[in-house]
Amino acid sequence: IMQHGGNPQHGFSLLELMMAVALLSLALIPLLVNQGSSGNNAAILHERTLAFLVADNEVLEAVAKERIRNGSKTKTVIQGGIKFRVQRDISDVPDSKLSVVSVKVFPFNGERQLAELTGFHPGKQ
Repeated sequence: IMQHGGNPQHGFSLLELMMAVALLSLALIPLLVNQGSSGNNAAILHERTLAFLVADNEVLEAVAKERIRNGSKTKTVIQGGIKFRVQRDISDVPDSKLSVVSVKVFPFNGERQLAELTGFHPGKQ
């Protein structure tokens, strides 16, 4: 409470108000930074979840076939409106009647692997 000319003034001075706003803004900066990174993390998790769905579908598709051929295959898949590059490798399991199906999923124009899944096919070609 400030006094001017003997009359008591109630309320805050302009300086006190400016200090309160400055301190509040400093306290809010970390919250805003966190909010921005949370949105980015959500986008990354969304992309990775879709990539794992693509990998799961590719493994299940190969395992469901009666006969499969060994080798590598690369193709483009769109899942949830996002384009992915899928690499599928099929090879024999030594000393077994099984074949291993390995699927890796990448962004369409990127090299960073988003998902990898492996499954087994019950019979050889």
